[in-house]
Amino acid sequence: MNFGLNMKPTKPNKLLCCFLILVSCLFTVSCGEKAGNSGEELLCGFESYEELVNVRYLTFFGKVSQQDKSGELGSYISEGKYGLKVEVKGDYTKKAMPAMVLDTVIMSRRSTNEEYGFVTKSDFSGVSALKMEAYNANDSEQKISLCLQTENEPYNMLTTPITVSIAPKTYKTCVFELDREFISHYLDLKRVTQIRLLFENETEYMQPQRVFFIDNLRALKGANKSDASKKYRVENELESADRPEYLKEWVLIGEDDGFYRPCTLNYSFAFKKSGMGSFYIENAFQTGYWGPFNSDHEEGILFTGKLNPSEKNKIAYSVYNDWTENINHFAVIDGQSLASIEIEPKKWIECTAEFSGEINTFALNFVLTGSEPARVYIDEIYFT
Repeated sequence: MNFGLNMKPTKPNKLLCCFLILVSCLFTVSCGEKAGNSGEELLCGFESYEELVNVRYLTFFGKVSQQDKSGELGSYISEGKYGLKVEVKGDYTKKAMPAMVLDTVIMSRRSTNEEYGFVTKSDFSGVSALKMEAYNANDSEQKISLCLQTENEPYNMLTTPITVSIAPKTYKTCVFELDREFISHYLDLKRVTQIRLLFENETEYMQPQRVFFIDNLRALKGANKSDASKKYRVENELESADRPEYLKEWVLIGEDDGFYRPCTLNYSFAFKKSGMGSFYIENAFQTGYWGPFNSDHEEGILFTGKLNPSEKNKIAYSVYNDWTENINHFAVIDGQSLASIEIEPKKWIECTAEFSGEINTFALNFVLTGSEPARVYIDEIYFT
């Protein structure tokens, strides 16, 4: 049956072929840009249930729920099928911030068996920044911070939180730029064990939860633009306690019965005398050892960095007793204990330690109870 069609092969039109190839290339580039820049690596898209349940939530966090495009905040999904609605609570009686913790594949989540994190990237030595899409659904400006945890002995250490502000009812691509030069001076960015997203804590009882939509946490590769760390310490500073990386130059000293370390030393981003943060020493982190049968024990921190007092003969510093009773404290310079001070509860106390000539070692000691949790904050240590 002949339908009038000419089935004879014809030579292709060269102009038409060139046009089709050009259109194909443009389409390919467009799709590639939508899928993500080649200088970016997706760490978590909050696309799967497994991702959601493997994120850990700290400090009375609140709640999270997966949203698709039909959900309340689904219109903010720029890529993929799902994003995350985050309702942040916290605890106004605590000084810690609500946090979402994403463990990497080198972070063992259990001491009893091999269970590791789901973020496949652990080497951040070539990462210049992390990026995340976020919508602030609240009526006031909100802040989201990000920090990394790196593998370290005797315990893992955090980097300085990087904070981004988001105006009310605003969608924003948050870029958290890493100060790689500064971090690498103290810590190993090739061995990152966690990514932490920090949110502001509630400030009063029954404060309404703050609502966000977040999606697509990415690592950005490339040169680092930050020059904030050209100088690691300022003049006359022994310890500003402004950055958790500085903890690398301190070690715990004091009593140890050989079975467990009765104290820990940490950084607080949320509570400080001034500046960006403070350090705190805390007793009995293993709750099974609290009780009236435990005696008081002397604990302290020793500075291992460079001491450069110049022409000064005095060290000034601030301490805050977060326990309910007085805590006995004294400074130690070159092994010599100075006069003890009673630190009253719940207020910052300014202390001084005098010396003559050059000094080789400096430590702060505290007599802590063994009966219940006790914490002392330390901040702003300077030569005067």
